[in-house]
Amino acid sequence: MGALGRLVKLKEELGIAVSDTSKDEWLKRLLMVSSGFVKGYCHRDFELQERTESHSALPKSKKIILREYPVASLSSLQVDGGTVPAEDYQWTAEGILYFPVGFPEGFHHIRVVYTAGFATTGWDADPPTGFAVPEDLEEAVLHIAILFYKEGDASGEGRLGVLEKEWANVGRVEYFHDLPPRIQSILQAYRSLV
Repeated sequence: MGALGRLVKLKEELGIAVSDTSKDEWLKRLLMVSSGFVKGYCHRDFELQERTESHSALPKSKKIILREYPVASLSSLQVDGGTVPAEDYQWTAEGILYFPVGFPEGFHHIRVVYTAGFATTGWDADPPTGFAVPEDLEEAVLHIAILFYKEGDASGEGRLGVLEKEWANVGRVEYFHDLPPRIQSILQAYRSLV
């Protein structure tokens, strides 16, 4: 299992030299936790792997939306236990499966085996190899990791999420508890619709 953000990029964002490995284990954990948070928030797994799904169909339904994307390959489509020849259907990288003659009505009678997701290998290597997570998704993961990193800073100085600070009882401190709107906007594009 890989993270959705690269260690080298997180260190760059935090101003930590790539050669400084003193915090690497903690930063890796932050990236894994942040990736897990994003997966939960978006209701998706994101990692490139083979998946098997069952689907239902209404009468004359001609398409199915797969749960994960981008789809790299579709290895099997079965309807009512019979294998459908590859030339009888089409699929898109966006996760839409088209069956021009229409699926028969039924409940969980369609079985799809496909490979989908983003390559996360090499996320902790320098330089990363095989890593193919979109830049905006990685940016969201990195910013969430930075939020966690700053929360771990005992001084609270430079803490992300602080809207206002109190100095010598003059002002007050307010924190936001939701994701920053910019991160929410990025992740909204990756949230699962099914």
